[in-house]
Amino acid sequence: MLKKFAWTGVFVTALVVNPNLACSSDPDADSDSDFDYGEAEMEQGVVGTYSGTAEGSDEAITLVVRRAPASRGSSGAASLRPQCGSRSFVAPAGACISMSAMAVEGELTSSAGTFDATLTGTFLAYRTLDSANLSLADQAAVRVSADYTGGKLQGFRFQRSGDAEIALDLERQ
Repeated sequence: MLKKFAWTGVFVTALVVNPNLACSSDPDADSDSDFDYGEAEMEQGVVGTYSGTAEGSDEAITLVVRRAPASRGSSGAASLRPQCGSRSFVAPAGACISMSAMAVEGELTSSAGTFDATLTGTFLAYRTLDSANLSLADQAAVRVSADYTGGKLQGFRFQRSGDAEIALDLERQ
């Protein structure tokens, strides 16, 4: 019994000293090797011009997505580094979820001005780019989101605070 507690103590001490042990199946592996994409693939997946219409409207809509400039004191590469810094004292289902986040900004314009907004947000991906997500918002509670599946952004959605979500039929130009 004492031996069991001793091994438990060693394991807990190892996690306190190096919490990354709980975040990877192979503690000796380079964390970047867990991902099947890099910075360039993320940027190619999201940056561009998307045009189309909104559900139930003939109004022409254009969304231009750009990579946001790196914030002061950080580099763009740092924003892609997998993060694993959260703590919880409740037993979670998984110890850590490795992900990459790229800061982006967008300009949404429409022919009648109904959907116009200047947006900032994040393109978020996990171990693969499949099932990545784009999330943009502005100061006036406008939100635009899309899913990255099948090698492209699709399923664009627009929502203004308090209003129902509207599907946007946008295609990359």
